[in-house]
Formats: sequence, C-alpha cells, structure tokens
Amino acid sequence: MLLTPILQASPNFLAQWVPLIFIMAVVYFLMIRPQQKKAKEQKSFMDDLAKGDFVATGSGIVGKITKIDGKTIQIETAGKTHIDVISSTVNKEMTDFLNAGEKG
Repeated sequence: MLLTPILQASPNFLAQWVPLIFIMAVVYFLMIRPQQKKAKEQKSFMDDLAKGDFVATGSGIVGKITKIDGKTIQIETAGKTHIDVISSTVNKEMTDFLNAGEKG
C-alpha cells in the first residue's frame, strides 16, 4: 500500500530528472573536465622546469631560470639582473620559441 504512490509517480519522477542529469553531464564535459586537464598540464609543466629554461611570467617578465628554490624561482633578465619570482607565476616555457627566433 505504501509503495503504490511511489510506483505511480515514477514515470513523472524520471521525466523530471533526465533533463537535469543531461545538463549536469554537459556542464562536466564542457567546463569541468577541460579545466582539470589544463590544471594537470600546468602542474606537469611546473614539475619539468629546469635551470637554463627560458620562461615568461604572468606579468610579462622574460628570462632564463638560474635557480629553483622550492616555491621561488630566480630569473636572469637582461643585463645580468636576477629577479626572484613565485614559481606559480611562471606560465609559459619559451625555450623552443626563443631558439627558433635565433635560427631564423
């Protein structure tokens, strides 16, 4: 007797939840998953940084890494100037780009 109202309402119940589940799946595949992939690539990039790599920071500073010390990186810019930056601000590895510019 108690299950009768639940069984009668189940087609409407399912019809109400299918669009919501579809929308959540679309949001996951269009927004959340690409963001997780980008974060994973950034972490991999940060782990692969090495002394001698040319990098650019988020503020536009371009230079060569001279020292990596935990959460800070020392970058040598023009004129033998050394700048300490937080490692999370380094967002682009430019070694290939700069080497291609020297060749051509």
